[in-house]
Amino acid sequence: TEFNPQLSPSGAYLVYTRSTVVQPPQTVVVRLEDGVETLLEEADVSELLASGYVPPEEFVTLAADGRTEIHGLLYRPPVLPAGGKAPLMVGQYASPLMAACPRSYMGAVTGLGLLVSSATWAALGCAVILLDARGTTGRSRAFATAGQGKLNLIGMDDYVAAIRQLGERHAWLDTGRVGILGGS
Repeated sequence: TEFNPQLSPSGAYLVYTRSTVVQPPQTVVVRLEDGVETLLEEADVSELLASGYVPPEEFVTLAADGRTEIHGLLYRPPVLPAGGKAPLMVGQYASPLMAACPRSYMGAVTGLGLLVSSATWAALGCAVILLDARGTTGRSRAFATAGQGKLNLIGMDDYVAAIRQLGERHAWLDTGRVGILGGS
């Protein structure tokens, strides 16, 4: 990248890379004096998209308690299987130590340490959900401790509630065929 005249050689700057599950990584320079950003580079994901990768869709459902918002990701298969309905895989990591949903583009592509990434299952014709159910970290103390004393069941009732709600929203989702994968 050529030098940008908007950036002066003096002053304080922050250089960082950012992304979301749908926004490829961008490296930017921020001038701390006034917050002006300059884009240095953006990852070229055109070949990834051309290969059939579909970024996941962020969604919100209600937890099994009917009150608490639960955030998750839904990976759609690029092509629906014969019959027009996709079986569902649930990528689950029941731990109060980390969230289950990736927050970055590369995390969405490669997964969070599952043996087979969610994007791979989607490419094979399955829908996949990842859910930050009650009992995972990253929100309030009450949210994170919701699974206390139930480590082997953290969030399972929230997964069931989310699957039912997503099935109502998406006719192409086969909630009668659900598999689960996870690890620790």
